[in-house]
Amino acid sequence: MKKAAVIIFIIFTRYSILFGQKQVYLGTEIKFFAHNFFSRKDDLRPGYHTASRHRGINISYQLNNTFGIETGFIYHTYTNTFGNLFAGVADSLLPYDWGFDGRLHGTFSLNTFLIPLRLSYQYPLYKQQLFFTSTIGGSMVISKSIYYSGNSPSVPIYLQNGNSGEFKFSSRVNPIAPLIQAGVGLEFKFWKDRLVSGIRCNYYAGFKQLAEIKVEKWINHQLLNTNSYFTKGGFASAEFVLKYKIH
Repeated sequence: MKKAAVIIFIIFTRYSILFGQKQVYLGTEIKFFAHNFFSRKDDLRPGYHTASRHRGINISYQLNNTFGIETGFIYHTYTNTFGNLFAGVADSLLPYDWGFDGRLHGTFSLNTFLIPLRLSYQYPLYKQQLFFTSTIGGSMVISKSIYYSGNSPSVPIYLQNGNSGEFKFSSRVNPIAPLIQAGVGLEFKFWKDRLVSGIRCNYYAGFKQLAEIKVEKWINHQLLNTNSYFTKGGFASAEFVLKYKIH
């Protein structure tokens, strides 16, 4: 992560020197809200709790007073819970000893790095201090590691009458996937335009499956059904932005 940040910094610094005395800002963005979008197949249900990490650095190059280019290096975690009811289990196997009335609860967490490339627009709302901003562009998602239900390959199901069962887990992750992004925000410049702070609301959408968790349900050593839970990398976020003018 540090090496990538240094490379991006050097490229933008040299670019600004070659193309004149434009404004270059080095900054950070940290989420205070993020909602990841997941989909399901069959009867695997997304949970109600969604959390995420989203933080990183960005470098922006102002082409003129209106438009600019941004890039950076962002750490983002796709996190959610999922559940599964015992669909299709014969009544003779009930009741069973499993929490939440037979519902499986698991956690899905995918750690990624995002490399964005955005075109930014700013419109002055008050003098040359308060600005409405919008961005549009894309990001490349690089998958780092995946975690689900303790990363255990299986979870036992406790049934009565001498019956047995288990949930078996497997995962598939694409190492790289593209996203498109659009956002709006407000930014305030102060300290002779050297410091910029603001908030942004962004929406990211993906078109390629980024990661999938498969859950197989086995009863008495026989496969009952297979369900899956996946994401294409889409999420919505609200972020705090802080930038400092370096050139």
